[in-house]
Amino acid sequence: MDKETKSAIIYMLFGVISGILSWGLVIGMLLAPVILVLIGRLNERIFKTTVEDLGGPKGWFGNCVLPFILLWLFTWVLLFNLF
Repeated sequence: MDKETKSAIIYMLFGVISGILSWGLVIGMLLAPVILVLIGRLNERIFKTTVEDLGGPKGWFGNCVLPFILLWLFTWVLLFNLF
């Protein structure tokens, strides 16, 4: 797998985790942006990637940030409505 795919998978996984935290904790909604920044830093260290490696800011937003936000909100809304 290339760096973009690995990065997207990591961001999506942590998007689901952030959604669970947002549902379970009152302060969880405030943790999601912090988790997003920490995952970006972790991604840079593990895979040695920069924003330029992911296609610039546009590629980084489309491949990493957008899936994180969508899965975070989807998970939160799903759990909120189920329980």
